[in-house]
Amino acid sequence: SVLLAAPGVKSLIFGLIIIFFIIYEPMGLDGRWMKIKTWFKAFPFYKPATFRRQKMYLKSERGR
Repeated sequence: SVLLAAPGVKSLIFGLIIIFFIIYEPMGLDGRWMKIKTWFKAFPFYKPATFRRQKMYLKSERGR
């Protein structure tokens, strides 16, 4: 393949993969592995919202 023969293309692809993991999986491969393990442990009861981030409120904001 001529495209991969160009200098620096393999490094570019590797860098893009690393950037993808940093942006979309901040906990890295360990975070992905935790999600897979949790899914297998709670299989019939698993909900997609299990790993959704929840809002954090200060005590003074809770009653609003």
